[in-house]
Amino acid sequence: MIPFVLAMAGFIWDLRHYIAQRTDLAREMFVVAEMIANEVDRDPIEAALDRAKDALGGRGQRAVSVAVVVRGDRRDATATGPDPACADDANWCLPRVTYRWPEAVDAADAVWGNAGDCATFPMRTATSTPLVLPAVDEHFSTGTRVLPHAAGTDHTTWPSRTMRDLEWWVVVDTCLHSDPGLFGGVVMRGLAFFDVADSAFVINRRAVWGSPHDRPECAWCPD
Repeated sequence: MIPFVLAMAGFIWDLRHYIAQRTDLAREMFVVAEMIANEVDRDPIEAALDRAKDALGGRGQRAVSVAVVVRGDRRDATATGPDPACADDANWCLPRVTYRWPEAVDAADAVWGNAGDCATFPMRTATSTPLVLPAVDEHFSTGTRVLPHAAGTDHTTWPSRTMRDLEWWVVVDTCLHSDPGLFGGVVMRGLAFFDVADSAFVINRRAVWGSPHDRPECAWCPD
């Protein structure tokens, strides 16, 4: 009975450790997105992510991608020219990416921690569709969300489709592959079961923050 109780206590400890990491990751990435969106004089991305690395370092593998998203000029992402309807803020229009960090999707400075399933982009999980940001100057395709929980199936009513022309958002995509924990790491490392169970603990998170400043006020935001 005692070994069973100790094993259960170990797993509960690891579960609490994992949940705490998820919470810390979500909170920290919203802080990063807000810090970037509030800065207009100089590019703040690397400084903001250095802060996140200090806060979250040593807890597993992480990969980060940042984008500036604005109102686009197309209703069809594959169109070759602007749609006149997008010139009027009253009409819906697909959002467009004007800035991406890092420029290379596999850049080493966007990944930190121990080896894990977040070692390469695009960010991926074993159980969900990857969050993938368009390249610079590309529009989000029809039905592709900027806000992860945009309501309804009619994409033309989503907030990302009704952005003002001078509005800009900061999008921070993060992958977390948590360390296995004290009990799981010591007792179950190397076992086939642990390899399967571990994959379920790879998660993706997206934080989005709208800037309080208009685009012309931002010296580092490309048009």
